[in-house]
Amino acid sequence: MRFLRRRSLVAVCITTLVLMINAGIASYSLFRIDQAQNQIQAAYAFDLDVAQLFSLLQDAETGQRGFLLSRSEAYLAPYSHAVQSIQQEVGLLDAAGRAPSLSPGHIATLQALIDQKLDELAQTIALSHQGDHEGAIAMVQSGRGKQLMDAIREEIASIQQEQATYLQVEVAAIHQRSLLAQVSLLVALALSIVLLGSLAVLMERSMRERLQAAAQLAHERSVLHATISSIGDGLIATDIQGQVTFMNAVAEHLTGWLQAEAHGQALEKVFTIISESTRQPTESPVSKVLRSGMVAGLANHTLLIAKDGTERPIDDSGAPIHDAQRQLLGVVLVFRDITERYAAEAALRQSEARYRALADTIASLVFSMDADGEIFYFNQPFYDYTGLQGQAPSRALWLRLIHPADRPGLLQAWEQARRSGEALVAEHRLRRADGVYRWFLSRIIPTPHADVGAAGWFGSCTDIDDQRVAADHEHFLAEASYTLARTTNYELALDTVARLAVPSVADMCVIQLLDDQGVPAQTIVAHSDPDKAALIQPLQLMRLMPLGQGEPLWRAQLVPYVTDMVTEHSELSPFIRELSQQIEPRSLIFTPMHIRHQPLGGVLLAIDTTERSYGPSDLHMAEELARRLSLGIDNARLFREAQTAITVRDEFLSIASHELRTPLTALLGYAEMLQRRVEENPAFQERDRYAVRVMLMRIEHLYKMVSSMLDLSRLQSQQLMIEYSVVRICKLVDRVIHEAQVLPGRSRIAFAGCDQDMLIEGDEVRLEQVFQNLLENALKYSSDPDPVTITVEDHGSHVLVSVADQGIGIPKEDLPQLFQRFYRASNIDGRRVSGMGLGLYVVKEIVSLHHGTITVTSEEGKGSTFVVRLPKAAPAQERLA
Repeated sequence: MRFLRRRSLVAVCITTLVLMINAGIASYSLFRIDQAQNQIQAAYAFDLDVAQLFSLLQDAETGQRGFLLSRSEAYLAPYSHAVQSIQQEVGLLDAAGRAPSLSPGHIATLQALIDQKLDELAQTIALSHQGDHEGAIAMVQSGRGKQLMDAIREEIASIQQEQATYLQVEVAAIHQRSLLAQVSLLVALALSIVLLGSLAVLMERSMRERLQAAAQLAHERSVLHATISSIGDGLIATDIQGQVTFMNAVAEHLTGWLQAEAHGQALEKVFTIISESTRQPTESPVSKVLRSGMVAGLANHTLLIAKDGTERPIDDSGAPIHDAQRQLLGVVLVFRDITERYAAEAALRQSEARYRALADTIASLVFSMDADGEIFYFNQPFYDYTGLQGQAPSRALWLRLIHPADRPGLLQAWEQARRSGEALVAEHRLRRADGVYRWFLSRIIPTPHADVGAAGWFGSCTDIDDQRVAADHEHFLAEASYTLARTTNYELALDTVARLAVPSVADMCVIQLLDDQGVPAQTIVAHSDPDKAALIQPLQLMRLMPLGQGEPLWRAQLVPYVTDMVTEHSELSPFIRELSQQIEPRSLIFTPMHIRHQPLGGVLLAIDTTERSYGPSDLHMAEELARRLSLGIDNARLFREAQTAITVRDEFLSIASHELRTPLTALLGYAEMLQRRVEENPAFQERDRYAVRVMLMRIEHLYKMVSSMLDLSRLQSQQLMIEYSVVRICKLVDRVIHEAQVLPGRSRIAFAGCDQDMLIEGDEVRLEQVFQNLLENALKYSSDPDPVTITVEDHGSHVLVSVADQGIGIPKEDLPQLFQRFYRASNIDGRRVSGMGLGLYVVKEIVSLHHGTITVTSEEGKGSTFVVRLPKAAPAQERLA
C-alpha cells in the first residue's frame, strides 16, 4: 500500500513535474503565439501604410502633371494635401517597432527616395511658377521623376516581399508551437485525467484563444484582400509565367474579364494593349518586369482593349514580387483609366486653338500673361505690326517696343494693377516695324481663379493713333483760331501759331507772307531745337512757295518720306535741298495761303525725327490751318481798314459837331426870339405862327442830333466829363416830366412819385439828359391815349427809376443789341420816326459813368419798360445836401 502510495506519490510527483514541464512548455508556446500574432498585425498595418504612402505619391505626381499641363492652380490642391500626408506617413513608418522584420536600411532608403521624388515635384512646380514652363516640362521629360518612382516601387516591392516572407515564417512558427502545446497537453492528459481536470479547463480556454487568434488572422487577411480589391486603380497579379492569379474589381471592369475567368490565363489575353498612334500591339509592363526584374511603366498614348472591344487610354506600371531570397514570384500590375484626363486635355487644346484663331482674326494686338506678368503669347497681328515674326513672346520684348517716355508710367500702372487685381487701361506709344511710334490703348484684365485670385492676364492693344492725332489736330487748330481771333496784330499772332505748332504737330514750322507783288515780306520760323532754328534763319529770304512755270503753286503737297529721289524731283526740291543741308527733315507738308484767289503766303511743317511721319490726316490739318490763317489775316486786314474808316468817321463827326453846334445855338436863340415876337404881334397871321413853330421844332431836333453826335465823339475819346454833386432824384424826375408836359399832347405822362426824396451822387445835367431821352422815346413809340408811367423806388442802397409805355414794344431778337451805337429796332418805321440810334447808347454810357445799370423788358406790341439803377449818396453827402 505504501508502495502504492509511494508509487502514487512518485506518479503524482512525476505527473506533477510533467504537468509543470508541459505547463511551462504550453505557456511559452502560447506567449510566443501571442507575440507572433501582434507582430503579424503590425506587419499587415505596415503593409497598408506602405501602400497608402505609394498612393499618396501617385496623387502628388498626378497633381504636378495636371498643373504643368493646364497651368491651373486647382491641381496643386491634391498635390499639397498629398505632400503633407506623405510626411505624416513616413513618420509613422519610421516609428520604433513598426516593422521588426525589415532590414535596417529599408526605411532610410525609402525615405531618401521619397524625399528626392518630392524635391523633383517641387522643383518642376517652382519652375512653372517662375515662368519657366518649358524648363519644368523638360525636367519631367528627362525621366528622372520616372526613375525615382520606379525605384520607389522597387523598394516598396522589396519591403512587401520581405514582409510576406516574414509573415510566412511567423505563421509556420505559430503552427509548430500550437502542435507542441497540443502534444504536451495530450501527454499530460494521458498521465493523469484527474489531476489535469482543472488543466483541461485551462487548455480549453487556451484553445479557444488560439481559435480566436486564427479567426482574427483570417479576418485581417480578408480585410487586406478587400482593401486591394477596392482601390481606385486596376490591379492584376501574375505568376512568373505571366499567368493571372488575381484581379480586383476595377481591373475586372476595365478588362471585361472576371477573376474566375481570367485566373490562369496569359496576361496578354486578358490585358490587351496597343499604341494609339500605330494601332500595333504594345509590350505589357509585366513582360518587361519578368525580363528585367525591375519596375516598368507604359509609354504614353497606350490603349487598353477590353473583352467587349471597348478601347480606353490607360496609364500603368508593373512591379516584381520577390520572396525572402529575392527570387521572383510574380508581378503586380497597377493601371488606371485616363479617358477623362484625355478628354480634358483635348478640350483644352481645342479651346486654345479657337482662342488663337479668334485672336489672329481681330485687328487689335492681343497677348496673354501668367500670374507674374510674363508674356507667353502674341497674336499674329502683333507680329505683323512689329515685324518681329518668329521671336518668342516675352515681357522684355514687349517693353522694348514701348516708347521710352511712356515705359516708366506703364510699368508703375501695371504693378499697381497686379497688386490690386484690377484691370489696367493705359495709353502709350508702340513702335512699328518701320520705326514709327503710334498711339495705342491697352487694356489688361485678370483671368480670375476661384481659390488663388488672378491665374493670369489677358491684354489687348487698340490702335488709337488716328483718333489721338485728330484730337491733337483739333486742339491745335482751336488754339490757333483763338490766337488769331483775340488780336488784330496778325504778325504777332502768326509767330504764336508757329510756336504752338512746335512740337504738338511738327518739329519745325515756317510761315511766310507775301506782299502785293508776291515777294516774301515776312518769314516766321519755329523749331523744337533752338540750334536748328538758328540754322534755318538764313533761309528766311528764300521764297517758300514753290513755282510752277513761273507762277506760285497753290495746291498743298505732302512728302511722307524725304528721300534722295524726292529731293531731286519734288516741286519743293529747291527748298528741300537747301533745308536738308541744315536739319535733314524726314517728312514735309506744304500748304499755300490765299484769299479770293490771291496768294497770301505759305505754311511749311516738317518732322526731323524717325518716330513718326506725315500722312493724309496731317495734310488735311495743314490745309485747315492754312485756311484759318488766311481768314485770320484777311479779317485782321479788313478790321484794320474798318478801324481806319471808323477813326476817319469819328474825327469827321467830332469836327462836324463842334462846327455845327455854335451856329445852331445862335440859330436856336434867334428862332425862339422870333417865335416870341410873332406870338406877341397880332399882325402876323396863324399861318405865320405855325411856320415859325415848325422852324423852331426842326432847329431843336437838329440841335439834339448834333448834341448826340458830340456826346458820342466825347464818349469815344473818353472826354465826356461827369461833374458830381448831390442830386435829389425825385425833384429831378418831376422837373423832367413837368418840362415835357408843357408841349401839347403830353398830358398822358403819369408820375408815381415817391414818399420821400432820395439823394444820389451824380451829374444832374447828364442825368436829366438820361431821363429826357427815355421819356422822349416812350412818347415817341406810343400814341394817345396810352399812358407813359415813371416810377421812382427806394431799393436799399440803390434807387430804381423806371419808364414804362404801352407802345409798339421791341422784338426779342433786338434786345441784346439795343444799346449799341447806331442800332435801331427792326420794327421801327424810319420814315415816320426819325433817329440815328445814338440815344440809348449815350444813355447807357452816362449811367455806367454813374456806376449804375440800365435794363429793358419788352414784348412786341405791348410796350417796353426801361429801369435805371443808381447808387444812393453816402451819409456824409446827405448831411452836406
